[in-house]
Amino acid sequence: GQAHQVDEYVYKDTYLTFIDLYTQMLPQYLNALNNQYIVFNTRCTKRAWDTNKWLKLFFYLAMGIEFISSSVNIKLVKQLSILRHRKLLLVYLITILTFSGTFIVFTYLSPLLNTVTGFALGEINLILVLYGVAVAAGNVIGGRISDKNPITALAGMLFLHSIVLFILWWTTETKTAAIVTLFLLGLLALSNVPASQMLSIGLANKENPGSEGVASAFNISAINTGIAIGALIGGFIVNSELTIKMTPVIGSIFVFCAFILSITSLNKINENKTAK
Repeated sequence: GQAHQVDEYVYKDTYLTFIDLYTQMLPQYLNALNNQYIVFNTRCTKRAWDTNKWLKLFFYLAMGIEFISSSVNIKLVKQLSILRHRKLLLVYLITILTFSGTFIVFTYLSPLLNTVTGFALGEINLILVLYGVAVAAGNVIGGRISDKNPITALAGMLFLHSIVLFILWWTTETKTAAIVTLFLLGLLALSNVPASQMLSIGLANKENPGSEGVASAFNISAINTGIAIGALIGGFIVNSELTIKMTPVIGSIFVFCAFILSITSLNKINENKTAK
């Protein structure tokens, strides 16, 4: 009973920390980046935009490192020992791929809606508010769905996420369809976080008892790493012949790879349970 209470406390603590970070810091920062992109693209200052991409990469990686160092008072060697467990690494890789795919699109969502769909900047702000409401609702729904079977829930949500991202590539040509797709995308954007947190904490409890907090913090770091990678790859796509319209397709591929890995993890863990 006491161990369960500790696990529950660690989960809630890291869950709330991430929600606070996401809702307060990321939207403001990404909105500023989107505005900068429009200015940079208009002035054709490619060098300035390339510099901005690298700044984003280091910014998000630094956030991940800061989260671990401030949230968990354990020696670095003890923290890194968590990475010896393949099942945990698989969860972290799934998290990185998922958020890379999400932020390949989301980092450049404003210019996508402006240049491809044809929304005015004032309309985009309202759409982003709607998207934020969907994100908050999806996170709660994801938590409830993941409560019984986080692995199955994670796989299902990742599959839907990849499909909706791909649909966005098609619906960006029509305003109404784009809004509906973005709302669905918002519902799925953070729906996987509770499941990945439950998995990382549960696996840490089995593989290395007492390291649940560190494992959870590493998953948050994986989220920030995925955001950094997604923003960087998205920048390359935008500046390439693929153009910004292809960001949903590339993002969908990343999330679909995460889905494939989630099925792999499901099989491996179920095989181990059967063997025992």
